[in-house]
Amino acid sequence: MTNYRMNRLFLTIGVLLLTLIFLVIVLGPFYWVLLNSFRYTKDILDRKVQLLPTYIIFDNWVDLFKETKFTTYLKNSLIITGLTLLFSLGLSIIAAYGFFRFEFPGKTILQRMLLVVYLFPSVILLIPLYKMVAIFKLIDTPWSLVLVYVAFCAPFSVWLLGSFFQGIPKEVDEAAVMEGASRLQVLYKIFVPLTAPGLVSVATFTIVFAWSEYMFAVVFLNQETAMTLPIGVALFMSVVRQEWGLVGAGATGVVLPVMVLFGIVGQRFIRNMTEGILK
Repeated sequence: MTNYRMNRLFLTIGVLLLTLIFLVIVLGPFYWVLLNSFRYTKDILDRKVQLLPTYIIFDNWVDLFKETKFTTYLKNSLIITGLTLLFSLGLSIIAAYGFFRFEFPGKTILQRMLLVVYLFPSVILLIPLYKMVAIFKLIDTPWSLVLVYVAFCAPFSVWLLGSFFQGIPKEVDEAAVMEGASRLQVLYKIFVPLTAPGLVSVATFTIVFAWSEYMFAVVFLNQETAMTLPIGVALFMSVVRQEWGLVGAGATGVVLPVMVLFGIVGQRFIRNMTEGILK
């Protein structure tokens, strides 16, 4: 019994140490960026590492809103993320309902083709997508990113929602149709409430992707007034301008909303993702 308790004790200590190391690796960079947002640049560049703040200043945060176009970047990110969420969620719900509740010729092939977009690295699709966006004169507009983001988020969302739709007995929608409900009413009055956990997971995935995406945004948006937060914060650094404190404040402003969102729904998101895969 003693050996058993000792083994359990060592196992617990080992798990705690691994968890601590994991938290340091994951949260360490964010803590350092947050700390730098309240420090002077000269102290940030000092070789002497200070893990705890010796002072706190708010100059970087004041300059972030007064001296930069951070509010413009924030507005653009909110618009693009909101539109992406709206269209991706709407299309995913309808597509998942059609794919996983009806039988039609070529259904299996179309379902598999949904995931073709994930077979190629994003950088390979950059040039053809840029040409398409340029042809439709959408460069420097929110729609250039909204269309691309929906194309990347919707296929995965359809598959995730499909697993939840399949878990609902077909007798449910058949009974609703017999009562006189249309297919659209069945979808939005029955399926949407019943698959709310899956919708939360899809919404979280879409928001995180659209909010933090950089590669397509930096290519499609050239005018500063059209830029999103990730690009705008990158402009704080240049050959003649190296304001690390301002960068820290800007980066914190980009990451903090996502961390808060994931902190609220993160556990449910992971649980729903696992349930969706197991189904």
